[in-house]
Amino acid sequence: MIKPTARYRKHAMQAVRFIVTGGSALVVDASVLFLLTRFGGLNPFSARAIAIGVAIVYAYFAHRRVTFAVREPASLAQFAKFCSVAVSVAAINFAVYAGVLMFVPGANISLAFVIATATSVMMSFFGYRFGVFNEPKP
Repeated sequence: MIKPTARYRKHAMQAVRFIVTGGSALVVDASVLFLLTRFGGLNPFSARAIAIGVAIVYAYFAHRRVTFAVREPASLAQFAKFCSVAVSVAAINFAVYAGVLMFVPGANISLAFVIATATSVMMSFFGYRFGVFNEPKP
């Protein structure tokens, strides 16, 4: 039987925290999308773009604090890196969302949202982990 190393446990817990924190960002994202389409009178595409923006800001602070437990003060440079990864992933997310709505007969907003979100989860984890919140080498 292989015993997990401390490093393995640390990264496994980080992945769990990413899923939990990302899940809370997903709730923010879905809530904004729902409210804007249901009560705000926006079309699904405009509402989705706004929802993604709100979720990106929420996710930066949540992942910084909870997932990656960054101790040094937040910086504009770090936020810019986070936004760069988030916008890149969001563009792919939006393209998948729009593609499902436009090309999958009978697809609704919820199906498009789930498929697009599932597509972007792994890309965002690795982008944030290695591109934004990477740990300094010892």
